[in-house]
Order: sequence, then structure tokens, then C-alpha cells
Amino acid sequence: MLIALLTILFLGGASPDSPVLDYIGDTKKNVATVIVDFERRENVSSTLKAAKKRTSEYSKAARPIAKQMEKALTLHVASETGMNAAWDEYFSVRNAYNIDMINLRADLKEQVSREEWQALFGQPDEE
Repeated sequence: MLIALLTILFLGGASPDSPVLDYIGDTKKNVATVIVDFERRENVSSTLKAAKKRTSEYSKAARPIAKQMEKALTLHVASETGMNAAWDEYFSVRNAYNIDMINLRADLKEQVSREEWQALFGQPDEE
């Protein structure tokens, strides 16, 4: 049961970061229609590109930790100390990623107007 939980947590689906990457990609496509000023559009696109890159980097850093934990549990060689160390490493990587993404979000908020933000990230109009 624990092995299944770890597999879903870290490796669930094709890629654990694919929903985030899809969301960033969709938003990046909308930037061209929402932001008309070329320089501002380039700045926003650059920030979204950095978010996409950071998400991919996070995935590459977290994947080996998950595989190590899964292997240790599957082979029944996991020790409490080893698992705690692996969790600590994972949470450290995850925390750094979260901080980076929050900072990138703050950068985006400075680069776009309230109306542009709503157009890029708001709920679609219901009909």
C-alpha cells in the first residue's frame, strides 16, 4: 500500500508536472492575444518560460528521490533513518520549487494589469 501511495505521489500519471506544464503552455499561448505591447509580452513570456523550466528542473530532481524510496520499499530494505532522509531531501527540493514559483508569480503580477491577469488566469466566462 505504501509503495502504491509513493508511486502515485511522485510518479502519478505520465509526468507529475505535466498539468503544470500544460497550464503554463496554455497561458503562454494566450499572452500573445491578451498583451498587445511587444516588450511587455516578451517579459511575460520570459517569466512563463522560467516557470516552465523550473517545473521541469523540479521534476528531474524529485524523480530520483522517488525511485530510490520506491526501490527501498519494494526490496524491503527501507530503514526509518533512510526514509526520513529521503523525505527530508524531497521536501527540501519541493520547498525550493514552491518558493521559486511564488516568486515567479509575483513577477508576473508586476508585469500585467489587473484586467490582463483576469484574462490570462481568471475563470472562463460561463454561458
